[in-house]
Amino acid sequence: MNINISGLLRAEINAFNRDISRIRQVLTDTTELFDEIDTATQISGVHLSGESFNEEDDLRALINCPPSLVILGQSQAAKAALVNKLFNEPIYPDISAEEGEVSGWRTVRFRYGRLQTVGLTLPDQYELVDNLVAYNRPWKTLPLEDIKVRVNSDGVIEEDSNAVLDVQLSNGLLKEGLQLLVTPSTNGMSFVNMVKSCTEDVLFICLYAISSLQLSDEEVHQLSELEDNNLTIPMLFVNVGEKDAAVSPADKKPSTLTRLGLYEQLARIGFSTSVLNCGTRVAGNVNGESLNTVVECDVVEDNSQLPQKLCDFLQACLRSDQVRMATILHLVHKRSLNNFIMRAFDMQRDMMITPRRLEFARTKEQELFDTLMRLALEKQEEIKNLVSQSIKSARKTIVSLVSQYDFIGVNISDALHVSTARDLRICNGQIRELVIGRLNQEIAGKLVESVNILRESYIGTLTRCIDSLEQQDHSILGNGKSLKENHAATSALRQILKAAYQVNVQITPGNTFLRNFVDKMKQLIQSLPWHPQPKIDKAWKEKVANDMLDKLNEAKLAKHIGEQFREKLKQSHDHFTHALKQLELHHTGRLEKAEDRRQKLRKIHAPRVAKLAMESSSLRDLIMHGMPICDKEIGRGQYGVVYSCESWADVRPCAIKSVVPQDEKHMNDLALEFYYTK
Repeated sequence: MNINISGLLRAEINAFNRDISRIRQVLTDTTELFDEIDTATQISGVHLSGESFNEEDDLRALINCPPSLVILGQSQAAKAALVNKLFNEPIYPDISAEEGEVSGWRTVRFRYGRLQTVGLTLPDQYELVDNLVAYNRPWKTLPLEDIKVRVNSDGVIEEDSNAVLDVQLSNGLLKEGLQLLVTPSTNGMSFVNMVKSCTEDVLFICLYAISSLQLSDEEVHQLSELEDNNLTIPMLFVNVGEKDAAVSPADKKPSTLTRLGLYEQLARIGFSTSVLNCGTRVAGNVNGESLNTVVECDVVEDNSQLPQKLCDFLQACLRSDQVRMATILHLVHKRSLNNFIMRAFDMQRDMMITPRRLEFARTKEQELFDTLMRLALEKQEEIKNLVSQSIKSARKTIVSLVSQYDFIGVNISDALHVSTARDLRICNGQIRELVIGRLNQEIAGKLVESVNILRESYIGTLTRCIDSLEQQDHSILGNGKSLKENHAATSALRQILKAAYQVNVQITPGNTFLRNFVDKMKQLIQSLPWHPQPKIDKAWKEKVANDMLDKLNEAKLAKHIGEQFREKLKQSHDHFTHALKQLELHHTGRLEKAEDRRQKLRKIHAPRVAKLAMESSSLRDLIMHGMPICDKEIGRGQYGVVYSCESWADVRPCAIKSVVPQDEKHMNDLALEFYYTK
């Protein structure tokens, strides 16, 4: 039986190692490709290959986990009997006589080694220096003292009870990397925590040794705890009880009543659903992709069933783990390809819409500028009336303010006279500034209200368009330029929109209004020696203010305001045009680079990732369903040959196309086509 078990298990472990090597190679190729793509296409810290490869460390750790037979059981003696059955030699000592008298048993791990060695290892892989009995004499069976948990003279378990007895054997069962782990007694630990600690960092295949086809209440409770804690662990229940050699072969099969007792217990726990189907493990899935194949629990009722059932169970467990690894890899490839598709779409859309946005901004701004310029010309009469109305409506307020005004920097006597002509000019000048300042507020406020074209409903779309373009431009320039510099076009646009708010009644030396105003001032400030100085009282202030308002020329003032308005519009328009040209220049360079990246994405990066996606998908299908068998040829063409197939992956009948790509480029293109059509 040892030859059967050892040979069958070694064949399965060889196949597992072969598939794991392929998965490891695909993972390595994926990591290298993503690093290469990120290095070549990294822009502003954003990786073109998609989200970070967060699964890499977990996946690599999973790939590097060794397959391990984890031995659970009704008793330590049942575990020992199963270990010796698997090795076909008494490696584990007979502990049936010591079962009730020992405080506890250590975890024992069997690994392959050319030399037979024994040592104590802590869970963190540190090796303890201890004087084991196995060091003192040659052994074929592990010394019982080395497996026992030590108790000091006070009856307290020593601190090294959690140490694992690490045994290396030159045994064919372990040669291909399979490990065998005998679980300890609970030693005060819950059964669930004990199982968790023994199944960490390994690809576990759990065997449960039973000495009878009936579970005790405590054992049922322990197995139920696994289900209650969402530990759906498939198990192979192996009967290690001795049978009467005198019993005929026909009577070796346990009675239906006995079998039903065990199966009913397992069914209540959740490990089986019927006598023929001994339970299933619920398969996990992510984004609709199954991460596990279904692994059925089973019961080995006698020794003759052990080799084949153990081989089938080990194969199912290892394939489930391999399918999980390959599926995670495939999900990473799919996510990256989906990201490529979305990126390429965004690039294409950006290249199409950005020139249109720029043209829209240029056209609408020109329309806005022309409309405002035309408005400034056409509304001269309206502005003149507005000035006249402003003077008329504000006269009383202005005269009242002037009459209450206290002059600054002027010496006025108790008789309200000034001593010099200079002081009189200062008084007139301060009254003039007050009149013009107040009049400016009235005219500007009413002028803004009259310019209906400046409503936000008209220019909102243009403003949002410019903002959108400059946000993209800001992402290109990065932190090299200030936000103020990057938003030059928007600033210029706002200057155009707010030009009416910036209109002031300003007096320049060359206009007619100034000449009239100066003439009036000359008349008011003449102070010849034979002319008496005016009395600077309330009446004088009101008279000066009224004279100033009367001498204002509404037509000239309206013309002057219109000229100011048009000049500010022209400046803002020129500034906007310059800023828009700079913005267009930046976007032109960006779009050229974007087109280059898009072409590389379509023709280089995406096909290479698609090839890896095809490899991970085909590897998963190969593990789950095996290689399809080709029957007769159906047809052939330029790119391959089509064969019939009776069935594959639960599909019957089906056709198989065999394709041999001419080179790497054709292989990548084929992989991309396979991804899109799958």
